[in-house]
Amino acid sequence: MAAIVVGVCDDVACRCCLRYIGYIREASRLVRYNKKNMLSSREIQTAVRLVLPGELAKHAVSEGTKAVSKFTSG
Repeated sequence: MAAIVVGVCDDVACRCCLRYIGYIREASRLVRYNKKNMLSSREIQTAVRLVLPGELAKHAVSEGTKAVSKFTSG
């Protein structure tokens, strides 16, 4: 039973990492397209909107915005 749980957790972690890599790849394309040298929260936000579907993207952007504002204020 424990081996199955470990396998499922490993699979979830791999999928999360691959999705994260997709965000970064898309954001870096946006930076190159806009001829910038730095990656900002705007590129990450746009990449998340492009990669995630509908309502999930809205929630992800909302949580990311909250995290950035909490980081910059405190």
